[in-house]
Amino acid sequence: MADIIQGTALTKVNVTNWNIFVDQINTNAHIISQHAVTIAANIASIGGNASNIGVNSALIAANIASIAGNASNIGVNSALIVANIASIAGNASNIAVNVAAIDLNTRGINTPTTFTPQDTSPNVSTGRNYRTSNTSTTLISTFNNGADGKTIEIVAHDAKTRYVPSATLKCNASAVLFVGTFDAVRFRLSGSVWVCVGHEQNTP
Repeated sequence: MADIIQGTALTKVNVTNWNIFVDQINTNAHIISQHAVTIAANIASIGGNASNIGVNSALIAANIASIAGNASNIGVNSALIVANIASIAGNASNIAVNVAAIDLNTRGINTPTTFTPQDTSPNVSTGRNYRTSNTSTTLISTFNNGADGKTIEIVAHDAKTRYVPSATLKCNASAVLFVGTFDAVRFRLSGSVWVCVGHEQNTP
C-alpha cells in the first residue's frame, strides 16, 4: 500500500513538472511568435526601403539626365550668345560704315568736291556738290558712280569745261553746252541717263 501511495505522489510531481514544462513551451512559443511578427515587419520595412532606394535611384538617374540635358542646353545657348555677339559686332561695323558714308555724303553736299582736271567722265560718288578746275578744253560726256535719282550740281571754276550730249548725258537740246566761270549746271540721273535739269549763267 505504501508503494502505491508513493507512486501516486511521484506521478503528481511528474504531472506538475510536465505542466510547468508545457507552460514554458507555450510562453516561449508566444515569444517566438512575437519575434516572428517583428522579423516579418522588419523584412517588410527592408523591402519598403529597398523599393524607396530603387525609386530614389531612378530619380537620381533622371536628375543626372536632366543635368546632362541642361549642360547641353547651356552649350547651345553659349554658342548662340557667341553668334549673337559676332552678329552685334558685324552690325556695329556696318553702322560705322554707314555713319562714315553719311558723313561723306554730308560733307559732299556741304563741301564741294573738285573734279580731276581734264576728266571727261568724273566720279560723282562722294556727294552732290562739285566744281571744275580744267586748264584746257575738257568735254564731259557722262558721270561715273551715280545712283538712280541722284541730283548733282557743278559750278565751273574755269572757262574750259564743255558738256557734250551722249547716250548717257542729255543737255542743251543735243548741242554742246558751253559754260563760263561760275556758271552752275545741275544733272539728275534717270535710270542710266544724266539729264540736265538746270543751268544758271553767272558769267559777266
